[in-house]
Amino acid sequence: MARAGMERWRDRLALVTGASGGIGAAVARALVQQGLKVVGCARTVSNIEELAAECKSAGYPGTLIPYRCDLSNEEDILSMFSAVRSQHSGVDICINNAGLARPDPLLSGSTSGWKDMFNVNVLALSICTREAYQSMKERKVDDGHIININSMSGHRVVPQSVIHFYSATKYAVTALTEGLRHELREAQTHIRATCLKPEDVAEAVIYVLSTPPHVQYLPFDLGKGLWPKGGLPPTFLYPNSCPSGLGWQREALTLYLNGYPGLQAFSSPCSASPTPFPALQPNLGVLGVGGHHADYGKRTPGPSSQVDFTLDN
Repeated sequence: MARAGMERWRDRLALVTGASGGIGAAVARALVQQGLKVVGCARTVSNIEELAAECKSAGYPGTLIPYRCDLSNEEDILSMFSAVRSQHSGVDICINNAGLARPDPLLSGSTSGWKDMFNVNVLALSICTREAYQSMKERKVDDGHIININSMSGHRVVPQSVIHFYSATKYAVTALTEGLRHELREAQTHIRATCLKPEDVAEAVIYVLSTPPHVQYLPFDLGKGLWPKGGLPPTFLYPNSCPSGLGWQREALTLYLNGYPGLQAFSSPCSASPTPFPALQPNLGVLGVGGHHADYGKRTPGPSSQVDFTLDN
């Protein structure tokens, strides 16, 4: 069943890396269900071919196109984008899902293992991002979306030594996404950048893609206060509870628009801000957030609250 807001993506093309299983396969299936053409790439495409056949048998309105690509090889990546350009015009959505973990600690790990992780988790993501953006730019696509699938290892370091280098690559994904947002704003484009942690990612991807054009949603921890005036909001961390009723634990939706300096958030999800940002209203409408206790520490069922936003000048 098509989700409201996904109509604009119908018959457009999404690239999903690492689509042969797990999160990538789930994301590819979800997008095909919404009517998109999806290029799913991996080093081994047999699983993607099976998934494509399943999607076709199920009568999904979209199409899954398997493509063999070794993401550790830049020439493979460039060839893939060239093929997409010649056969399907270009990429409208780029979902950088592929990731690699090797048990190579900092004090005893192999250089080859570190290089493998860096090549896939950092370089391949950056190359795909660059090529996807150039594809959008040359076709004057101003509503594209680049989604980086991250990990909690990209936000905190745990004691297990075997994942410390992997964690470094995921911290890089966090930094690359924030840097990408800065560059997109400097380019005065409405192409969006989103970073998701891997919890119910397929549903999360559909959720962020179905938001109004040119608008970016970010959960925000109210316990930490609003971000500095004129600054960028934090990386998108997507909670499990959001798709099923938009309930948030110690979090509320914040929003910014690429190209605008410092769109400040509401002070409470249950109280309207004094002056809604008028330029957003045509695309924004009314946003709902699940009911909250006053201390924002507990998630409760209940009617949604209207949330308004003000521009921080």
